[in-house]
Amino acid sequence: TTTTTTTTPTTKAQRRRRSGGGKRKEEPLDAIELEQLRRALARALGGGEADGSNLSAKWGVREAASDEARRNETRRRREAFVARREFGGRAGSFELTAPYEATGPQREAVEAVAARLEAGSSGGAALLKGATGTGKTMCMAMLVARRQLPTLVLAPNKVLAAQLYGELKALLSRNAVEFFVSYYEYYRPESFSANLDLYSSKRSAVNERLDELRHRATSSLATRRDVVVVASISCIFGLGVPGAYRPVSLAAGDDLLEVASLLRELGFEEEEEEDDDDEASTEAGPGGTYRVAAAGAATRLVVVPPDDATAAIELEFDASHRLREVVRDGRATAETQLFPASHYAALGQDRERICRDVMRELDDRLRELRARGAATAADRLESRTLADLASIRETGRCPGIENYSRHVAGARPGEPPVTLLDYFPPALEPGAPRFLLVVDESHLTLGQLGAAYAGDRARKQSLVENGFRLPSALDNRPLSAPEFWSEVARVAFVSATPGKLEAALLRERAAPGSPEPERPAAELVIRPTLICDPEILIRPGGADQVDDALAECARRAAAGERSLVVALTVATAKNVVRRIDEAGLALRAEALTGDVKPNERLEILARLRRGHLDTVVGVNLLREGIDLDISLICILDADKEGFLRSDVSLVQLVGRAARHVRGTAILYADRLTPSMRRAIDETDARRRVQRAYNDRLNLRPLPLVWSDTYAASAVLQGGGADHAIVEHEVARAR
Repeated sequence: TTTTTTTTPTTKAQRRRRSGGGKRKEEPLDAIELEQLRRALARALGGGEADGSNLSAKWGVREAASDEARRNETRRRREAFVARREFGGRAGSFELTAPYEATGPQREAVEAVAARLEAGSSGGAALLKGATGTGKTMCMAMLVARRQLPTLVLAPNKVLAAQLYGELKALLSRNAVEFFVSYYEYYRPESFSANLDLYSSKRSAVNERLDELRHRATSSLATRRDVVVVASISCIFGLGVPGAYRPVSLAAGDDLLEVASLLRELGFEEEEEEDDDDEASTEAGPGGTYRVAAAGAATRLVVVPPDDATAAIELEFDASHRLREVVRDGRATAETQLFPASHYAALGQDRERICRDVMRELDDRLRELRARGAATAADRLESRTLADLASIRETGRCPGIENYSRHVAGARPGEPPVTLLDYFPPALEPGAPRFLLVVDESHLTLGQLGAAYAGDRARKQSLVENGFRLPSALDNRPLSAPEFWSEVARVAFVSATPGKLEAALLRERAAPGSPEPERPAAELVIRPTLICDPEILIRPGGADQVDDALAECARRAAAGERSLVVALTVATAKNVVRRIDEAGLALRAEALTGDVKPNERLEILARLRRGHLDTVVGVNLLREGIDLDISLICILDADKEGFLRSDVSLVQLVGRAARHVRGTAILYADRLTPSMRRAIDETDARRRVQRAYNDRLNLRPLPLVWSDTYAASAVLQGGGADHAIVEHEVARAR
């Protein structure tokens, strides 16, 4: 019942990484091992040599006399990081680099939101309500440039986060726009069902490119202020031991063995090419690597930083094993800086203390379980924990190492985890906000904040009670909603359909007696393209609705236009695609349902956008943020009241056709539900305002001009070629 983790590398070459273990017998010793052996022999013969400069001291590692002293030192570093008052990075300023001018309504909206954020009565919170396609992302970038604060943009999922990342990277191309989401391509958490007596081990597949982007985000936050991080809910989960997360300088004259030792302490793993017959030993995971290369009488270390696998750093050592020069980005220099390759890098320097702390907790827990007669749970917990400790002692890690994060960080029971929020720079002056939070699609995102903590707690509690984990595993958790909001001094909610959660938070933060605190600071209705909201048609539902919808899609396809069909269930969506094939319709269609991976979803949407598909059929995944020129959306079973056919969902779905001058939404229903009535009323009200605006100024809607690339897909797919698409988009914006 040992937890297992399956990882899948996204790099092309398979490799074997070693973190201190020995080589196979047939392999020769490398330069580092030969030098270690030579010095050991010299010391044994009485001619001991100094090991060179103490690079560990540069990293702030101190010797402590006891476990308590070590624990206090780890805790001191953690608390100093969270409460830090000094910042050594460069200031920088945000500069808008949009390839087009903001519209009047956008400028007015940004001014109103900025004023509301600073109004004492608002509690630092504001709501921007904006219809689909009105340029809310442009307003976000303008707000960042206006407020000049490091910014966290929170999105409800990876797909929307990737899209926002690409757009903001173009709008703020001279600043550090970073991406922080879960690095798992696939993740099934460890769990135990007491009712079924069924244990499921942790299973995951890691995307190393996403982990690089996470490291780039934290290293940018540690070195500069002009940073925007686009993140998913992953940002509220624990993120290592930040007290040890700082750059370390390597300079000419540093000793080879000290450098190699420091790299291991920083979490770098030694790498070598994989043998063809040794697939079983392949281990791929997040973090940087280094390898030893011979260069005549000298030695060279090739270090791959954790935030960019394409930018190897070469450390050239002379014959006396002293660092001679550093080659980075093709330029030779005498010094360079490295960030830890793991956010848990401090584990290496404090390994024995951590193991002893875990053993103390294990002894207490075993006594408790056996006292209540849970011998099976006690035996299970003992064998699992001892196996983990053996792995930690030998390699510095184990499967599920995050479950011991309380001991690694020296934290107290119940203490909030250190998260990405703590990596943001300190405020410029006392009382000032440290960062600005922008919550995109807030009607979806806000609900995740509380749900993440509750779901994680329930799953971990079952593991602890049944002897699969120690109680300290409960402290490996996301922030609770109150803990999260206590860190946020300025927040802007952005949504086309704000709901009760936004209203409750705005009222909670507002000063007593504030009039209508839940009222939006601004509402965007006019699109830069002047396109009006789609016309809504109602047609009968029932058995004929699919045939009618497909006939309408075929007519649009004949005119060179694209369409969406939204079903109520996954089975219905797949049946619609099957119906197209069986009927021989001239429609290039594909289903986009929950079992499609994020990068594949983006590729399907990119094909639709480029005209390689005519129709995409989905369920709920097409509601928010899909940036496509769709002329028709067909909503099947629109009268089936519920979450998928609520007024919020219907407004969002209808909005998918709001970027086309002939945008139309067809609702298939046998009755007019209250949700349909509210959605139709809101859409019609917007259309009246938009048409009146165009008529008053004698303006005509203009069709959108679309790029032939979809930058968001490059972010989630990984790899240099795909990343170049994002860089190309930024270059075009410049």
